[in-house]
Amino acid sequence: MVRVARWDAQSAFYASAPGALSTVVAMAATTPADMRKVAFSQAMRLFLLVAALPHVMGRVGHPSGAPAAVPLSSLLDIAILLAVSLATGVAFNRLRVPGGMLVGAMTGSALLHAFGLSHAFVPPILLIPAYVVLGAGVGMRFQGTDRATLSSCLLASLGAFAVALAVSVACALLAAHLTHDDPAFMSAHHLFRFAGISVFLPLAAHLLFTIRRQRTPD
Repeated sequence: MVRVARWDAQSAFYASAPGALSTVVAMAATTPADMRKVAFSQAMRLFLLVAALPHVMGRVGHPSGAPAAVPLSSLLDIAILLAVSLATGVAFNRLRVPGGMLVGAMTGSALLHAFGLSHAFVPPILLIPAYVVLGAGVGMRFQGTDRATLSSCLLASLGAFAVALAVSVACALLAAHLTHDDPAFMSAHHLFRFAGISVFLPLAAHLLFTIRRQRTPD
């Protein structure tokens, strides 16, 4: 994206992050990155995956099943989960972690569930408004965007998606060959991908752009 589409480094870095749209957008919002480019690229990647991947998997013999039923949680469990998530979100935000509110809340929830301290699930009545607000917030970034900018973003996003898809397929085939696991089973490792993005993306961004600033002459 930097060399072909001539995007600035920070916009290209966050736009090409492999997933976790909400986390990436929240992190990029605290940087000088062009949020229109980041949001468009991430939204295009997500749209292509949601629109095309189920059909592709069905044609190659891996039909998608129905989503698992979400168990009901008590109001007390949900309240504790939200309180801890809010506290860790505020703490991360004060520590100036990129996307601190989102990353901190996710970290607090992950720790509670990982150590068996909570088995709560956030009900759809709370999730759906959160998704709507997040989507509306991302869409606001496109205010004043002209067609030329959208066209250039579209071409760059499709190119980045094609490269990422090719790398993903190659890695999936290699992993399946080495482990003899069904490629569909490898989807469980998306959990590690999401966790890795949340933990290592801010660190990678800090190291990368610190080095770039040091190499750039005043």
